[in-house]
Amino acid sequence: MPEKIDAADLVLFISPKFEDLGVEEGAVCNVNGKCEPEIGENSKNCRQDCKPLKTGIFLFVILIVFVFIAYFFLSWWYETKYESYLFKNRQDLANITLFISNALNKGLPEKEMREKLKKAGWTGEQIEYAVNKVKGIKMGMPSLRAGIRKKKKEREAGKKVDILN
Repeated sequence: MPEKIDAADLVLFISPKFEDLGVEEGAVCNVNGKCEPEIGENSKNCRQDCKPLKTGIFLFVILIVFVFIAYFFLSWWYETKYESYLFKNRQDLANITLFISNALNKGLPEKEMREKLKKAGWTGEQIEYAVNKVKGIKMGMPSLRAGIRKKKKEREAGKKVDILN
């Protein structure tokens, strides 16, 4: 009767054909740190010497363009949609800002005011937005256009001063 063989004792080695590995005979890469196209080196067959710089630069430029598009989209959203996102009803915004304004004018500590608003059901994000709006602090992403407008106003203010002198 044949002897039983345990499957764990079997040794099996699977390998692709040598031609399928993509190894070329007489490789052209001499790994000297210099890309030498005259001997056939390129970024596909000699990555150590020939870095794909053009591809890297292209991908970097695409990334920068994507970042700017995302930034301008988010900036536009914050300027035009954020307030209506936080306050579905415009009257809610008016009510909370009036409450905050009155509380600050009466000298109510800000921490206590925030606690009262939390107990009334306002979210932390709504409270933060309304407090900053009452104090005149701009919310959202810094705007590049605001910086351009500020520089323009500064130039115009400088011209007015020159006229007065």
